[in-house]
Amino acid sequence: MVPTADGPRPLAEALRTAIPRWAEEWGTHVVVDTPAGFGPLADGGIAAADVVVLPVTLDQWAVPALRKFMLAYSGRVRRGLVVPNRVRPRVADDAWAEVIAGTGVIEEPFVLGPPVQESEILRGVRRPLTSGPRPGAARASALEQVEAAAHRALELARQ
Repeated sequence: MVPTADGPRPLAEALRTAIPRWAEEWGTHVVVDTPAGFGPLADGGIAAADVVVLPVTLDQWAVPALRKFMLAYSGRVRRGLVVPNRVRPRVADDAWAEVIAGTGVIEEPFVLGPPVQESEILRGVRRPLTSGPRPGAARASALEQVEAAAHRALELARQ
């Protein structure tokens, strides 16, 4: 239970009602980054979401966890975007990319989104990605990939 203006309420319920109010009040989209897995923060964020973005690494542990999450939440998610994350140019990632893109792995309301490559810029950045008048090549590439995923999420939200 958490305190709210309307009295104590379960955390998931408080988030479900607060997030849309904040988005309207602020005049912008609200992005909620919840801990992985199941819990009241994820439940509340998902209940309020227009689009749920699921970053997923390409490895043997990711596919079962991804399937478990999609099956558990498919009835509560309006639209979902699965974003292959920390992708590296190696044979193993190519093989897992084929698995994730295969028939029956990602099902409605989820769709496969654009990948975001592994990047030291994204991993340990200590300054904004857009620092300076124009980002360098590594930052520009990272920004383009993150922006592609964000634009796809916005497209889904408008559907």
